[in-house]
Amino acid sequence: MTNSQLLDRVRSMGDHEKQVLSLLTFGYPNKQIAGVLGVSEATVKFYVTSIFASLECSNRTQAALIGLCLRHGLSVEGIVGRHRAYGAIHRFMDRFEESCIGGKARRH
Repeated sequence: MTNSQLLDRVRSMGDHEKQVLSLLTFGYPNKQIAGVLGVSEATVKFYVTSIFASLECSNRTQAALIGLCLRHGLSVEGIVGRHRAYGAIHRFMDRFEESCIGGKARRH
């Protein structure tokens, strides 16, 4: 799925789903998201499941990475699909470092 397709899907989400996706990018757990939005934890779980379906991802990490990529204008290639989320984290960080500091930073 391309960035453009994902952006269209995010745009078609409801306001609460967009807020939940944004909070997922900060690593908030469902309980904290529920508190911020003033809804039940079960409602947040419903929104998270809906986000997974909309973005065709299978876990919070992938959803958060997609949200971060879209926010920073980075490619989502390799985050969704058959690749594992762990590898997607490293690909995202490499792209993020490139866009922020103009080159790959060394990993320790």
